[in-house]
Amino acid sequence: MKRLLTIYLPIAILTPIVSLPFLFPARLIWAGISSYVLNSSTADTITLGESAFEINLSNFAGVFWQGSVSIAINKLPLGKVHWEIQPSAFIDGQLGASLTFKGPFHDFKGLFSGTDEYLQISQLNGQIEAAAITPFASAYGLYPDGIVSIRDISVEIQRDWLTQLTGELSWDGGSIQYRNMDAKATYALPPLTGLLSLDESALTFEIIQTQGSLPVIGAALQPSGWGSVSIHRRFFDLAGKNWLATDSADDIALKVEQKLW
Repeated sequence: MKRLLTIYLPIAILTPIVSLPFLFPARLIWAGISSYVLNSSTADTITLGESAFEINLSNFAGVFWQGSVSIAINKLPLGKVHWEIQPSAFIDGQLGASLTFKGPFHDFKGLFSGTDEYLQISQLNGQIEAAAITPFASAYGLYPDGIVSIRDISVEIQRDWLTQLTGELSWDGGSIQYRNMDAKATYALPPLTGLLSLDESALTFEIIQTQGSLPVIGAALQPSGWGSVSIHRRFFDLAGKNWLATDSADDIALKVEQKLW
């Protein structure tokens, strides 16, 4: 009996002590982390990033193991992320959690893992309404519609840049409106598929015609902040618009390069 007490009494005492930090309110834990890393935050709102993208975290709820937080990028509300941490990941010295990201225009599910050397989101699947990108696309006079499906996206980040990127996005087709002060037009497009990948260190996004896997638009983003978009003549053919007379629909009809940060 004394031997059992010797074994189990310390366990009974230590268990609630060890578990206590994991039961702290999520907002206090995040505030403590961000104060140490960023030297500026409150318990209710945390801001990450100072250049191209400013990420705001707010409305923390739950505890360390299971909770939620609202996310906004450049002050645009994107919805709420719910997390549930996997205790088994701690055995390997990692942080692992399942994530659900819901908002008025999207619903994603995926897995998160990380250490002090990398962060990874994998098995990201879900749907997003094309209207979700309207705040960004409208700056160029574009207003898309329809649903975009996201399949098996995997992203890994080390030292402030991507070291892994795979995944696929598919759009069932529909209309894209173009508006500016002088003109207004609607273009009907067939189903398209977007392929995410890394080409050496460049993030690439290739949009192809789903039927036949034919190139339509290509985009790339370099770690230096330089981005480029190449539009094949096929895009204009699909939209029913005549463009430059070229020998092949695979030819690049328009290319734009710009430094984003």
